[in-house]
Amino acid sequence: AFEWAVPIRRRLEQEYIRELEAAGRHNRKNGLLPDSLHDFGVILKLDPLREDIHHEVIRLHIELGNKSEALRQYRLLEKLLEQELGMRPDSRIEEDVRNMTR
Repeated sequence: AFEWAVPIRRRLEQEYIRELEAAGRHNRKNGLLPDSLHDFGVILKLDPLREDIHHEVIRLHIELGNKSEALRQYRLLEKLLEQELGMRPDSRIEEDVRNMTR
């Protein structure tokens, strides 16, 4: 009935995600790590397969000293990528998680 609204909704969602990503990067650059974590978390609720955003969240948790949360986020990413795409996380993400546990 409202097929005409679908492309508009998708375009607005993509614009919202771009703005959230910009806010997250801005907040991170300015040392507002919890705010950045929130911004990136909202993106993942809308687009859970954004591996780059998962990586940002993992790095933020590491910077905040939340190693268990970083590992939890990595495991979630690992599971999502395997289930949805049949692949593993990028080697750079795996390396960050390995380095964290040293």
